[in-house]
Amino acid sequence: MLRVLGKTLLGLVVLVAFLVAAAFGYRAWRQHDGERQLAITAPSGIDEAIFVPVRGAEHWITIRGQDRSNPVLFVVHGGPGAPLSPLATSFLIYENDWTVVHWDQPGAGKTFARAGDAIPPSTTITDIAADGIAVAELIANQLRKKKVVLLGLSWGSVVGLEMARARPDIFTAYVGTGLFVHRDDGRAIAYERVLSLAHAENNAEAIAAIEAIGPPPYERPADARAVNEWTAALAPGESSSAADRLGQLLFAPRESLADVQSYFRGYMASDEQFDLGAMDLRTSGSNFALPMVIIHGAEDYDTPEELARVYFHSIAAPQKTFVTLEGAGHTALVDHADEFLAALNEHVLPLARAADE
Repeated sequence: MLRVLGKTLLGLVVLVAFLVAAAFGYRAWRQHDGERQLAITAPSGIDEAIFVPVRGAEHWITIRGQDRSNPVLFVVHGGPGAPLSPLATSFLIYENDWTVVHWDQPGAGKTFARAGDAIPPSTTITDIAADGIAVAELIANQLRKKKVVLLGLSWGSVVGLEMARARPDIFTAYVGTGLFVHRDDGRAIAYERVLSLAHAENNAEAIAAIEAIGPPPYERPADARAVNEWTAALAPGESSSAADRLGQLLFAPRESLADVQSYFRGYMASDEQFDLGAMDLRTSGSNFALPMVIIHGAEDYDTPEELARVYFHSIAAPQKTFVTLEGAGHTALVDHADEFLAALNEHVLPLARAADE
């Protein structure tokens, strides 16, 4: 009997070891394939990933493009604490026309890890914007550009607006996507939209669950998560889930398992640090001294287009444009890159090229 049990246990150990080895082998293959895609062979290309000094700390930036003479697209990520630098393969399409710069903000990714997995407790969005300005100046000097294009996603759209308002002289234009105007007002619009979708599909389970939760504001985070889950199930244009993002990170080239761990630690730490519910773009300044371009997904339930348009119409700028991407959700920048790049190149690339002359 003991001999049979021992053989069974040994078989289970061998099976587990095989499955673990297979998983690591598949991850290594996916990372190798991603690294192959990232190869830049053009003599004028650039592929750098470095820590740089920023106001007394070290921040992680990546710089990639097929031609370093192209205009610079400085991407300010969302979250807070959700850097886009690990998703380099998702930005390959941009690299023919732009030199793409990603920056891991304080509390995010490799910058968070470099700081000992910590965010100074006094850090505010104003501090993050000041860091972003310092990074933009460093990039412009390093790449010998007069100005760079500033692109902010979600939380990063708010950080970017602070940067654009403070230093319009160093940015060719501001591009906002997934514009974060006001959390609860956005949730209220999303709630009515997703409830309408449930009624349109005669989904009794969804209708009952959504109506039981009720409209925002939500005192329990679980209620907001539940509505988000129904949104992901019913709204075809919505962005990737947390599970999808985990898969992207696990297979991302140049990312270790420790990097993946730091990513999610930073995301959680940033979520605790910054009160998104207290943010309201409509109470901040509405005058800008540079071109303003909003490229927004029509199916964005995180930051609904309706609210973004209201804010857009309230601002004053030398030039302003609002572009709607039909069928796109919150992360249209990544999930609908073809359409996003087309809009970016139509409305912003000529301005950027002129600024470089």
